[in-house]
Amino acid sequence: VVELRDADNIPVVKLGISDKFTEEEKERRVLPLVGAQLIGRLMVQCSFEPGLARVFDHLLAFEYNEFYFSNWDNELKNDKFANACFHFADAVCIGICFATPQSIPGGGDKKSTIWLNPPGHTIIEQGDLLIFIAADNDSYHFHEPKFLTQCGPAPDVKEKPQAASRTLCIGWRRDMHEMVFE
Repeated sequence: VVELRDADNIPVVKLGISDKFTEEEKERRVLPLVGAQLIGRLMVQCSFEPGLARVFDHLLAFEYNEFYFSNWDNELKNDKFANACFHFADAVCIGICFATPQSIPGGGDKKSTIWLNPPGHTIIEQGDLLIFIAADNDSYHFHEPKFLTQCGPAPDVKEKPQAASRTLCIGWRRDMHEMVFE
């Protein structure tokens, strides 16, 4: 992972990758991250969704719960992702880190190693790692049978139609156009 100050430098960073690798391997070996873009997108998203800043703060603060990758081949190999979500009482399964890159719907020709919130019918294969949010890497365990609860009927709530909104931007950033698109 390479942090950059300017997205215009991404092609320059990728020039440093040896040609002995395929384009797919090059994409996996170096992940350019433009911190200002990420922060800008988070600022915009948090301004529209109350409470989202608190969620990001909780996830990214490295306190309380953290992200963990773990292998459950003995218990979940060839099972559906949806089933895996119900076998862990003290963690939330949020995705899969594939042992071999997979094509992901909507990803075009690119293949990915990580898929967050995959469809429930996605099959967990030999060597795949599940991605969890948990208090600690040893705080969650596989349980049989599945943890299922009766949540009751859904509340009868009608959502209000979204009205047009106006946003005042004070100050200027070099990537303001990206924030407006977001």
